[in-house]
Amino acid sequence: MSIAVAIAGASGRMGRELVRHLSLSPGDFRLCAAWVGPNSRWRGRDVGEVVGAGVQGVVFTPPGEVVGGCDVVIDFSIAQACPMIGEAAILCGAAWVCGTTGLDQSGETALARAAEFIPVLYAANFSPAMAVMEELVTRAAHRLGPGFDVEILELHHRGKSDIPSGTALMLGRAAGGTNPGRIRATPRNGDEVGYAALRGGRVPGEHTVFFLGDGERLELVHRVHDRGIFARGALAAAQVLSLRSPGRYHIGEVLLTRKN
Repeated sequence: MSIAVAIAGASGRMGRELVRHLSLSPGDFRLCAAWVGPNSRWRGRDVGEVVGAGVQGVVFTPPGEVVGGCDVVIDFSIAQACPMIGEAAILCGAAWVCGTTGLDQSGETALARAAEFIPVLYAANFSPAMAVMEELVTRAAHRLGPGFDVEILELHHRGKSDIPSGTALMLGRAAGGTNPGRIRATPRNGDEVGYAALRGGRVPGEHTVFFLGDGERLELVHRVHDRGIFARGALAAAQVLSLRSPGRYHIGEVLLTRKN
């Protein structure tokens, strides 16, 4: 039986990518809703026609409206919409896969509340290789210790607004840093993690973690060349999460265990 998916932020970069991937795997997934903001110019238009995936029979609607049942909500909307999307997922009784970055305290509260009723996965990045990189950063920080300074450089497309990226902050936490840390080229203060961000072109995402010691350095690099990797990762996570009980889950235990 196919998994019914509602996409929040369906008109955005990742939303459109997800619609295209869903149209390529109709046996595994079914698009049951495409949610956009109440004032979106796409409201009422067929999703497939907008993203070039053929007529889908599903139109852009405000959050909460679905065609038939809903098993999973995949959310790449905006931070301000997080509480609304969480409530919609709870009302649908659907698992919530959230990849929206730049969340504030209200977003974090919404994730915690939803996890009491439905399975919830929040991740800043849905690449399986990035999930491995997070583990490598944690191990490197532990093994190298405070004798190595940690600096993180991230590069994204010109339209990305949150700085540093959610993935960079995730890697900083993996290295033992606290948010927001030191941003851009300001003097170091003790053992804090430093962040630098570049914006330009259409780069889906690139992250480098530097471990800088006296006389040597270690660099861990992850580059994304195709935004589709995030869509495939989110759909793989949705497939697993749809079978889980209510609670909060981590990307590593959902994506990486599928390989065992």
